[in-house]
Amino acid sequence: MTRWRWGVPHVDHQVDRHGHPRWWYRRRGEKRLGALPMPGTPDFLNVWKALDDVARGAAMPALGASRTRPGSLSAALVAYYTSPAWTVELAESSRNMRRPILEKLRAKFGDAPLKELRRDHVQALLDKLKPNAQKNWSKALTGLIKFALRAGLIKESPMAGVVKDKAPKTGGLPAWTEDHLITARARYPLGTRQRLAVEIMVNTGLRRSDAYRLGPNDIKGGWVRDFEAKKTARTTGVKINVPVRPELAAAIAAMKTIGTKTFLVTEQGKPFASEASFGNWMRDVYDAAELPDVANHGLRKLAAIRLAFAGVDVWGLMKVFGWKTVAQAQVYVEQAEAMRMAGQAFDKLEAYEAGNATGPNPSQPSPKRLGRKPKN
Repeated sequence: MTRWRWGVPHVDHQVDRHGHPRWWYRRRGEKRLGALPMPGTPDFLNVWKALDDVARGAAMPALGASRTRPGSLSAALVAYYTSPAWTVELAESSRNMRRPILEKLRAKFGDAPLKELRRDHVQALLDKLKPNAQKNWSKALTGLIKFALRAGLIKESPMAGVVKDKAPKTGGLPAWTEDHLITARARYPLGTRQRLAVEIMVNTGLRRSDAYRLGPNDIKGGWVRDFEAKKTARTTGVKINVPVRPELAAAIAAMKTIGTKTFLVTEQGKPFASEASFGNWMRDVYDAAELPDVANHGLRKLAAIRLAFAGVDVWGLMKVFGWKTVAQAQVYVEQAEAMRMAGQAFDKLEAYEAGNATGPNPSQPSPKRLGRKPKN
């Protein structure tokens, strides 16, 4: 009889850089499908079962169709998983995030008639979750409900009027600083794969999901030409066009071996199998350089800050990074302007102090008040 360490197969365990244990569902030879709660907790087996169903159902999307009740939530999910709304319109990462959520619903309410799902039911589900989880559940449910409305399975949306709690604004992952970049370059000289990865991201502003896919065929006439960003391929279809800066050109030229399809390759000389595998490798790269608090996306932010500080306006930033809204670019323009104005303010202070050797004396009247008679 086979015995598994965690009681079930396909459990990947790892301790993160903060010393916290993490568990994922992962079949041998495949990438991680989703995170798992701590083994032994009440939710562990439920989440594992949902992810296991996802893994099994990937090759047979209609699995279980014969056992569902017509008009039920489960029947709607079977139809949804085989529709273009799921297979074409959603990115793989979105499907991997949403399906475990929908399978949790199926496990509890699979036989319930979908048409009886009301706003108060949805609100009660979301009220039990934290703000970020509410956001993910809302996305998963909205996709299913939109499909059900279009397919005529329901007449009204139970999502109308549902209220989500606002998550605190954290600013997301922190941007790299120039000091971080100096440290990384000192640790990884030209000619290393690690240095090439850093130079690709900081000099093009590409996301992690795009940086590992960039290859020789994407460079034409000293430019990255018409590169299709993975994240927006199904939505805006924006193409990236940016020049190959000298730092990136030097990093490419210094490599003894690069891939024929992608610049970045594994130790075996093969392209990275996925965004996740590339991300895991980069995490090791940063840890080895004693940069535990940085992330790939922080390099993209540093690239934006550099351009904004050089005077590039919101429209220029939108073109470089493939953004479709002014708000995203405005964040970096305002940050650069704040830094510039602060620098000018302290330049004035230094100039004032240079002309007044003793510096400002709070006990003396300010220049604007000179000549006024003191009050009795």
